[in-house]
Amino acid sequence: MKKWKDLAVILCGICFMIGMVSGCGSTKVTNEEFLKDLSKGLIARWEKSDEIPRKETDSSLEEITRTNECILAEWEVIKGYRDKEFSDTEFGELAADYVAYMENAKDAYKLKEDYFSYLAEMYKGVDGATKILTVFAEKYDLYNYMNREYWSSLEGVTGVCRQIPVKEITNNDWEGIYEVTFKFGDTYQFHINDIDKKTKECNVKCTMNNAEILSSNAVILDNTRLYFELQGKDDSKPVKFTINYPKSSEAPYYLKQIDKEYEPNDEMLLGLTLDYSMADETVEMTRMSNKELTEKMQEEYVFADSDKKYLSEDEVRSVEAEEMLIGRNEIFARHGYIFEDETLRQHFENTSWYEGTTVWNEFDSESVFNDFEKKNVELIKRIEDEINGPSEEELAEQEAVNEAYSFLVGHSFHLQDSQPLMVFESYDTIRYCWGGNIEDDYFNYSISARYEDYKDDLKEWLTFLTIDGEEYYLRTFTNGSINIGSTSGYGELDGWYELYE
Repeated sequence: MKKWKDLAVILCGICFMIGMVSGCGSTKVTNEEFLKDLSKGLIARWEKSDEIPRKETDSSLEEITRTNECILAEWEVIKGYRDKEFSDTEFGELAADYVAYMENAKDAYKLKEDYFSYLAEMYKGVDGATKILTVFAEKYDLYNYMNREYWSSLEGVTGVCRQIPVKEITNNDWEGIYEVTFKFGDTYQFHINDIDKKTKECNVKCTMNNAEILSSNAVILDNTRLYFELQGKDDSKPVKFTINYPKSSEAPYYLKQIDKEYEPNDEMLLGLTLDYSMADETVEMTRMSNKELTEKMQEEYVFADSDKKYLSEDEVRSVEAEEMLIGRNEIFARHGYIFEDETLRQHFENTSWYEGTTVWNEFDSESVFNDFEKKNVELIKRIEDEINGPSEEELAEQEAVNEAYSFLVGHSFHLQDSQPLMVFESYDTIRYCWGGNIEDDYFNYSISARYEDYKDDLKEWLTFLTIDGEEYYLRTFTNGSINIGSTSGYGELDGWYELYE
């Protein structure tokens, strides 16, 4: 009997082990595992893009092939997660959607012979993946899984900037703006932020007389010293500094130039000359209070309160036309708008308050601006147009819009190989006939135009249909047909439509 009991125990043990082994085979994926591989995939995509840069001579097919190679570089890393089960269900759904979107972007290559069809399909995938990538960066700290050198690339794609509370790093709150005026009259400001908790590295933005100077290698050495370098003009040697942070909160700060070997004959920052008596000496500097900082920022605006009150015509007309342009665009700049115009971009980058976070085609002024800002933009623009008249760009934009309206209004277009009929009954109404016994739908629409990249690095005015709030690309053809595709990736009315006689 004992032998049978012993045998039963052994069999139970074997069954338990078999259960353990089979259980191991179904281990669920963790968030960390996926984020690590996603980081590797993104880096592979970015590095592939650097390896095969765009050329002015590239044909449409070469451009498509290049884009596909970059997508494939990421796909090879993440494709194994298509059917994986995650321990975090909510995260797993996001990961599955991300992989599916990237697979769609990859598969768009089969449409390579049709440039516009490829772009529409590829962007459906990439845009969908980018929205999820933004969640990974913002909610799950994707930055934590890649080297700092790639942070700017991730920020450029998602618009999410990694922020780390300063007080977790040191007892001394380094983040702030420091100012020093040298005896020859130049004023330097040092904007210190983005301090890394682990490495103690940080960002030091330096401006001299409001002009920005390149800085690098900024790091907190200890609780009382912050080190950074300012890059000299062209390839000259960088100038090395430390800011001495006194233990007493009431004592002054000191800026110290520590590069003793610096030669006075070298060409210096922005072609100007530093006070050479600074070498191995200290200069007292001040940390600006919140009140001083606010006052200085107010001075940098044309219309400082344009987000808090309605401007009067007299206020707007009191400044020159060039200042009106700045004053109108500073309303956009407050909300992180990234300017394509070089002059405007440089102007706002040289202010103490501007941070560009959103590219123009992702900026939605309707949802971002408050009522003061909306009305003030309209007022300033109206007065600008009154003084300057419409610009060449505005005239070209209006011409593109008018041509599109002339092409559409009063005409009907039949969805290719299907029943629906799109009828442009007026300048603001579409009647959509589904066919059969389905009741017709009516949509409000408008047409806009933007000067964008077309292909082969060419730019032209491209037209867009906004139908009940959904924006679609609009392509018109000499045979009377049209092609529309949602700019967000997928739209209910996407498709090729032929002129219906």
